[in-house]
Amino acid sequence: MSTRDKIKEAAVSHIVEKSLVLVAILVGLAWVALKPFIVQRILPALSKELLAGLLAATIILVLVASAYIFYLRKKLYPKLKYHFGVLWDEAQNPFCPKDKMPLQIKKANNPYEKFPDDFVCIGCERRFTLTDENGFAIFTVNDAKQKMFSAQRHDPSRTPSPPQ
Repeated sequence: MSTRDKIKEAAVSHIVEKSLVLVAILVGLAWVALKPFIVQRILPALSKELLAGLLAATIILVLVASAYIFYLRKKLYPKLKYHFGVLWDEAQNPFCPKDKMPLQIKKANNPYEKFPDDFVCIGCERRFTLTDENGFAIFTVNDAKQKMFSAQRHDPSRTPSPPQ
């Protein structure tokens, strides 16, 4: 992400934040202005059963919305495991260890080349080469996926920790 894009994103988030504050202030002012009308005319006309039903419906909607937010949050931030110098999700997609953004694969130029595949972070533009536990480069992404799959099949509880 370039500096220009970061500035643009920061400006947009600042404008959205200020707009939401303004809307909250306007809603508060409307409530203060309409509260006497609501208390004197509308509340006495409503039955207790209707108010209880509205309360129950509100509670159910809040619970459903909370469950949906939890589901989306779990989907947005997948569980990542550290292998071969990068983070991997359950679908074996690589992520940057620094900012947890997806990594873009830069393949070797031809299949007979001895250099390993490289990864480039979309967010911070760091370059990564896959290395095994001994520090040796793994030649392709497919090799890393095969080693990771065979390690999970033998001992699923063993996951190396990222370097500090």
